[in-house]
Amino acid sequence: MKIFLVIVFSLQFLSTPLFSQNQEELSDSEKAVYFFIEGKIKELQLNYYQALENYKTALRYDDSPGILFAISKLYYEIDKFDESFNYINDALKKKPDNLEYLEHKGNVYIALGNYQKASEIYESIIAQKNDYTYGLYALARIYQQLDLPAKAIIIYEKIIDNIGYDYDILRRMYSIYYNAKEYDKSIEVLKAVLKIDPYDREVREQLAALYTMLKMPEEAKKIYEELAVLNPQDKELQTELVKSLFYSGQIESGFDGYAKLLGYDSLSYQQKLEVGQLYYNLIRQDTSSIQIAENIFKYLVNTFPEKWISYYYLGAIDIVRKDFESFPAKFEKALSVADTLTEAYLQIGYVYYEQNKFNDANRVLRRAVELSPDNEQALMLLGISLQSSGDVRTSIEYLEKAFKLKSDDIAIISSLAIAYNRTGNYEKSNELYEAGLKIEPDNPTLLNNYAYNLSERNERLEYALQMSKKSIEFEPRNSSFLDTLGWIYYKLAQFDLALKYISQSLEVSPDNSVVNDHLGDVYQAKNEIDKAIQYWKRALELAPDNNNIKLKIEQYS
Repeated sequence: MKIFLVIVFSLQFLSTPLFSQNQEELSDSEKAVYFFIEGKIKELQLNYYQALENYKTALRYDDSPGILFAISKLYYEIDKFDESFNYINDALKKKPDNLEYLEHKGNVYIALGNYQKASEIYESIIAQKNDYTYGLYALARIYQQLDLPAKAIIIYEKIIDNIGYDYDILRRMYSIYYNAKEYDKSIEVLKAVLKIDPYDREVREQLAALYTMLKMPEEAKKIYEELAVLNPQDKELQTELVKSLFYSGQIESGFDGYAKLLGYDSLSYQQKLEVGQLYYNLIRQDTSSIQIAENIFKYLVNTFPEKWISYYYLGAIDIVRKDFESFPAKFEKALSVADTLTEAYLQIGYVYYEQNKFNDANRVLRRAVELSPDNEQALMLLGISLQSSGDVRTSIEYLEKAFKLKSDDIAIISSLAIAYNRTGNYEKSNELYEAGLKIEPDNPTLLNNYAYNLSERNERLEYALQMSKKSIEFEPRNSSFLDTLGWIYYKLAQFDLALKYISQSLEVSPDNSVVNDHLGDVYQAKNEIDKAIQYWKRALELAPDNNNIKLKIEQYS
């Protein structure tokens, strides 16, 4: 009750006029004081607009810098920064060395987004008062806004020298160091933060994640183990601990931890394989996963040497690492272990095909067909691989067998149509494409392939154009589809449109030899020979055995 009475009294006091005498009897100086105090009372009552009126009235009687400053601050409070800037400038004309006024002007510059001018203001303040913590802090943040991290760090370090470790400042320093990839200093800063609060879980997890990224699994594991003891029910934390165990090569302990997460006493081979597959599938999202996956599959190879798929994944990891010399040995080991398992031959044959190792792909896929002669997938893959290696007529034999087994499979239909087109049996090719479109009229790949084959033969170009446009509707950023559309326009002598779409295709796939070649042809048609040769040369770099490109370069050089 006592506090309530005091508050009421104070408000009553603030609403009482300070001068009871006739204002006309007051001097200009007294009037200025009267209206300034009235303005201050209104400001304390958060009645900013009335306060402004009083301050401006006071200014009519006395243009002192203090009144100008008060008006500027009030305009700043109501987000009218241009007006605030004008009044603080007037105040500084009268008192140019007033640090309080200068600081306010710096803050107005910040509000206006002019960080360069703000930095100049605060630099001048610090030059006069070099131990002013708030000014130093403001200047450091301004430097960050100006993308001057080195300068910001110097200021933050100066603040720490003055006042000791500060949580917010250290976090800001960490952000700067981390973004600059100065990871050693990032670690030092996080350790300093933990000196302030050793139990800050977020910072400890951040430090552990940084250790993991820097391939320091033992350090990461130590932190996760400590956190796991404190948070035994936290599944996410337990998962990170398991991850650190796998990364550091403690696979048995990792599987034990994983089993506990799943509520099992132990894991079967299949479950352990799935853990390895999980980390393999995470490689593109988390670079640390590649080492974890490799450690797991090495363990599985040693523990379960009779399982082919572990060797397969080690070979797949070699490919991810672009170690193209090592992966075939792992694949061949997988096949020797697999013996008569069709699945292994299909999987490995397909990867050989994807890596353009067509002879190996043909060999492995032939074995898959021998093991499972009625497996349409094996027949189709072998047919596609043979076609890519140049043996188109043999590829048709296998694709026809696949087609008889599954005549509604669009992938088989499309592959067979392409093969017949390459042998010159255009009627059969068209027939297959039309049959495929009856099954899936909106299949973008089928539409594109059919359109491209027609364009290459200069047949039914308008029909090809409509199909190509339709495929683009489904996949507007597909490089092959864009190239097809551009190539059809080239065949129709609409060279500007051809240039437009083939250029877009090249943006998506700059290292595609065919697209570079096509773009060269378009420029040649537009009589821009220098550009044509430029793209033909690039196409030849990407496909050095293409004699057709060589001839064009020789002809126009």
